[in-house]
Amino acid sequence: MSGEIQLERFNLETAKQFCSEVLGVTSPESLGSLPQEMLSRTNGNPFFMTELLKAFVHQGILRVEKDKWIYDEEKGGGLPATPSVVETVLRRVVDLSGETRNILAYASLFGREFTLDKLRGMSGQSAETVLTALDEGIREHVLWENRRRGEGVYNFVHDRVHEAFYESLDPAVRKERHQQIADRLEEETPDDLFALAHHFSEGSDPRKAFHYCKLAGERAKST
Repeated sequence: MSGEIQLERFNLETAKQFCSEVLGVTSPESLGSLPQEMLSRTNGNPFFMTELLKAFVHQGILRVEKDKWIYDEEKGGGLPATPSVVETVLRRVVDLSGETRNILAYASLFGREFTLDKLRGMSGQSAETVLTALDEGIREHVLWENRRRGEGVYNFVHDRVHEAFYESLDPAVRKERHQQIADRLEEETPDDLFALAHHFSEGSDPRKAFHYCKLAGERAKST
């Protein structure tokens, strides 16, 4: 599946290599502070770095003069922080198919990180439908598969992307689904105290919310 795409956050050296390869320059030093600026603005996210590079070119901050790339450090440093990059990714949410938006909205109930097994088991959708949605999410750069955290672990690429899916759900629907997830977790994984505390707190059973928050707090103190 296309979900094999991996995202490894860049450090300064790999950011220099990325900029050099994309721009076709042999010496990263010729780019001045561009790699560092991009790294600090995107927290090393490769997708965001790609979008930021496009934005720099579009705005003339990065341009070609006499067959050489010139980075305007003054303009680059003065550009507002990265909302334009995040907004570019957020616009992709609207372009997703309705089915994918619905499934990723369900996934957002688990937080910025979720697992294929939980999403497939809790959403009631077929494995094929869920995998197709995850593939589209990865293709459109709103998700990435986090193999470092284990097989079938996925992350939304940014907090605001996660929030966009979460807030797309009607508050009453969110509460109902959190409650459904909490009830299932209580049956299937009763030792998952932190997840139970979270979903019951967002659901409609304050008594159990208090109970599991208390247990989760006691566990946190003992570790």
